[in-house]
Amino acid sequence: MKKFISVNKYYLLTIVLLLLTFIQVKRYFSYELLTFDLFIHDHILYNLVSNGLTSFFKVITNMGSVYFYIICLIILLVVYKNKKNILKLSSSLLTAYLINLVIKFIINRKRPLTSLISVPWDPSFPSGHVICGLVFYGTLIYLVNNSDIKRLKKVFITIFLVIIILLIGVSRLYLGVHYLSDVCAGYLVGLLILFMFINYFKKENI
Repeated sequence: MKKFISVNKYYLLTIVLLLLTFIQVKRYFSYELLTFDLFIHDHILYNLVSNGLTSFFKVITNMGSVYFYIICLIILLVVYKNKKNILKLSSSLLTAYLINLVIKFIINRKRPLTSLISVPWDPSFPSGHVICGLVFYGTLIYLVNNSDIKRLKKVFITIFLVIIILLIGVSRLYLGVHYLSDVCAGYLVGLLILFMFINYFKKENI
């Protein structure tokens, strides 16, 4: 734990500064931000919704759920039996989940009132699906690209996982359970957490 903090002190400081920025934006620009977010939210729900897209994005959003990650970890452990990589994935995911909850309850932004699926119990800002999805699949991309599988497979897997990461954010917007600023903040926080873990893995050679 001490090594992790020491290696990533600047990343951790950046996350703290980012949180302070979020607090100030909520304090001074909450009305303007909500007005813009509601415009995007309402435009999507009233102009872009179809049965096919709804079914598709429900599948995508489930690929960003904690339950799906647990199933993935179990499958990867059974198939590849690489406990070291499973530990990397699970530790990065757990850290992302906890940081997400801390930010959510500090900012404490209410969810949109209209959505296509049941609204989650936790606050809206930032998007936990986006943060955890970026960190989990991003770590998986890192592990794949540092494995001994063929280069072409690495490219295909990387492209596929990047698309999933992007679609998870779109799914949260489309289904109406997040505002655009929630999703953007999720990608920003998620990238910082991902870079933090990759930095740690590289410096500690683990």
